[in-house]
Amino acid sequence: MKKKNMVKTASIVALSAVMLCGTAVSFGCGGTTSSYELSVYIFCSDNDAVTNEQICRTWAEEYTESQRAAGAIPADATVTVDFNYQPDTTTYNNTLNQNFTDGTAADVIYLSPRNVSVWRARGRVLDISDYIDPADADLVNGIWEDSLAFYGYTVDENYTRGERITFQADGPNGQGFYTASGVEVGLYGLPKDYSNFTMAFNGKFFTEQMKTWMTSYSPTQSRNVHGAANDTASLTFTGESGTTSITYAVSGEYTNPYTGETIDAVAGQPAPFIAVGVPLVYKPFNFYRFTSYDNALAGGDPVALSVDLYTNGEGYVVTIPGFPGETFDVPESVTTDANAEYRTELGHITLTYAEFGALTWATTYFCNTFNYWDAVNGSGESALLSGTGGLINESNLRANIYGNGQYEGAPNPTLYTLPWLYGNDSDFINSASTYATNPDVTTERAQFTSVDAMKNAVASQSAEVRQKMSLDGEMRDVNVYYGVNSYNFLEFYGAFLEYSSTWNGLTENCGDTYTTSDDNAWATFRAGNTIFYGGGTWDAQARNDSEALVYCEFHTMPQAVAEKYALYSFVKDGFYETRTYAWVSQEENAEGLTIQNFWNGSRVTNDNDATRINGSDANTSGGDYRNDSYCKIFTEDDIIANQVIRQDKWGARMDSVGYAVNGTILNNPRYDNNDWRAAAAASLVQALSVNEEAQVELCLGGAQLPNFRQQCVEFLNYQDDEYETEGSFSMMITPEGYSTTNYYNEDGSINPDGQAEAEEIWNYYYGIVNAMNLAASGSSETRTVREFMTDYIAANPAPAAVGEVRWNHDYDDRPLIGSTNAALTIGLSYRASAMKVLNMQTYKLADRDLNMRMQYGLNSARDPAMYTYQTTWLNDIRIGSAGLAYSKQQTLAEGTTLQDIILTYASGTLEGSLVYMTPAVHCLQMSATVAQHLRESIDAEEYEIMTNSI
Repeated sequence: MKKKNMVKTASIVALSAVMLCGTAVSFGCGGTTSSYELSVYIFCSDNDAVTNEQICRTWAEEYTESQRAAGAIPADATVTVDFNYQPDTTTYNNTLNQNFTDGTAADVIYLSPRNVSVWRARGRVLDISDYIDPADADLVNGIWEDSLAFYGYTVDENYTRGERITFQADGPNGQGFYTASGVEVGLYGLPKDYSNFTMAFNGKFFTEQMKTWMTSYSPTQSRNVHGAANDTASLTFTGESGTTSITYAVSGEYTNPYTGETIDAVAGQPAPFIAVGVPLVYKPFNFYRFTSYDNALAGGDPVALSVDLYTNGEGYVVTIPGFPGETFDVPESVTTDANAEYRTELGHITLTYAEFGALTWATTYFCNTFNYWDAVNGSGESALLSGTGGLINESNLRANIYGNGQYEGAPNPTLYTLPWLYGNDSDFINSASTYATNPDVTTERAQFTSVDAMKNAVASQSAEVRQKMSLDGEMRDVNVYYGVNSYNFLEFYGAFLEYSSTWNGLTENCGDTYTTSDDNAWATFRAGNTIFYGGGTWDAQARNDSEALVYCEFHTMPQAVAEKYALYSFVKDGFYETRTYAWVSQEENAEGLTIQNFWNGSRVTNDNDATRINGSDANTSGGDYRNDSYCKIFTEDDIIANQVIRQDKWGARMDSVGYAVNGTILNNPRYDNNDWRAAAAASLVQALSVNEEAQVELCLGGAQLPNFRQQCVEFLNYQDDEYETEGSFSMMITPEGYSTTNYYNEDGSINPDGQAEAEEIWNYYYGIVNAMNLAASGSSETRTVREFMTDYIAANPAPAAVGEVRWNHDYDDRPLIGSTNAALTIGLSYRASAMKVLNMQTYKLADRDLNMRMQYGLNSARDPAMYTYQTTWLNDIRIGSAGLAYSKQQTLAEGTTLQDIILTYASGTLEGSLVYMTPAVHCLQMSATVAQHLRESIDAEEYEIMTNSI
């Protein structure tokens, strides 16, 4: 391979120098426009644009000096950067494509991995392998391997797309990027970030007081609470009479871990909303419109009617193992990864599909009928039991509390469904990105003449063997069933939709007529009215800005895993048939039982660390529905043993976007120094991607986690002795205090003294955040950051725990607002920018640890559209108005039954305007369309590559 003449790059730049020049669209200290100007056009938020401009400006200054010293540019020449950005993705992509068409595309651009193969073939992006300075090898190789691999490509048949690559200065063919087997791969970009997407929750709903209430009170508890907004406002909750909606499924003694009270459970008797480790019978109903299960049943509520139909009125049974955000000590007997960079001793409560649904329903039921907001923001328990006032919205009515939102929002369900698929050993698509339907099954609807025919059609499908990381760090082979017509997919999608149709969990479809918008959940989550929300690392800025953290404490939790890991559950599946799922420890498994497969009754093994049993099929004609052989009250040891198994089963969607060099840069007729320009552009791409100081600033600004493995380790462990003074985040402030705060004891328990100190530190700094926000929101603010901080400290002396007040002094001479160089930029408000100035980050240890597990690969699932040129095929996978879960739970007309309006097999038809289909019917009906659109995407990609032109 021919090598370029290398010049030392300025890929490691110091942000401390960024204040030397003012901000302009084109900059360099002299503001010179010359043939040494590079153009940049990227997608980013307004807040991130400030940091990226800083990077470009500092790079230009340092690169000018290095190029003058090397004689690569004249002594009086200045390297400048024309920086432009676009915060809207659609506008950005449309503009960039047009720029390529008319020959005006910028030198440095934003790149999605799905475009790498086509844009490489069309000459839009440059292989930058030759432009990496060997001195930066360790730096480049320090990037998370999976994210670096997203930008690699070669037509070599021995290369699998996405295979990990590393930079070698002296590789088999010379300098370049190589796979472990020695295949050389071109590198067409560097990651802007490596992002994860998992579930977020509002910690306000799971305080110790809230958990005490929810595990102590039952729906029969006497109270006098009016409903909140809209339809609910006309309801009065005084305590249920008649059939109760939550009862014990078993009899026995257990201890409430939040009160220490010993309780005698009696099967069939009223139970609390949640009892950890105890199987409870749930009869969910739409409490936004009805005051009890019986009233809902009589009123045509489809949620209650489905309980009556599919369980013979017995109810669903779910055993909840704990609350979101809770952790436990992994037993020393469990083998964990000795080299892991996350906290291997820390276990995180992980829920199954039904556990997540039942917990959501129970929590929203409790909060809406026990006047949650008055309880936490008003006068405490007395308001909880009798309050009727309102604190939140303008009409003096309490806002309703909702479960989750945006599960099926446009443009596609990938963000929410992929992790659920991963937890059930399933995927939308095969690893080669060529099939989104399982080829073992025909997609012709004519064959699906009955439920049995549908089951038989998909029961014989083959699986694709993939590797997943285990808790011990080893890779295990897993049979992954891909395609929207595979039976694992049908099982997953049924459970996914049950979250709404059984558990009434979605904000926009919960039956409250007020929730009319398909994208309103983000606003209600931030305002404290939605409990869960799909959260990505890119949401950190908004998390920092959540209503001054009064109503929303944004935390991370594992995604749900398949029901086969349940302690004990009795729920309905994708065919709307009920079945039992139970877990038995190895010690109890005298019969040598293994998993019973989804519907065909065959026995299969899956892992050696536990036994799961899928019980009897549904019996829609009556009789014994449940298999209670393994229904019991589970001990703490049972729960931990079961939870350990779940730790490496859940997955989070991982993706990346990056920066690339315009592939036409070597042939640009506007310049006569294109070789120099290509090397300079590659250097700037490195500065934007592998700039250690910038990665810290972007992380603290809420844009991402660091690209670098070691920096993530320091982010996780910033309070450890090893990093508290020397680590990349030693200046960071979290709700756990400074890096030197002793928030945790050696055994991992919380130190009360350290907790009190941390609270004092955090509250003081958040006072500054609110003051900055207030000042910047006014029209007369003219102070610089230094002036503002001086004034604030004088008026509000820091307590002893705070000591000398810290902030990022690079912002000292910048005005709070009012210029392109302002310290505070407009996002949701100015708070997120203020937190960036103060080096604040809302992640606690558990949040940071979960993020590390995702970055590390233990809980990572590749975005299924990562390597498909178009995503139309993925947009098809939406059940929309055809699903019972997406009807806003409208009541059925008198005389109508669910059997009258639910389509149970794919070739059947129903009359009438209100027609629903089971998840299985929907998946099989849409499979042909999905397959067609994926084929069209592949054809389009092949055509683009074949034409090989811009």
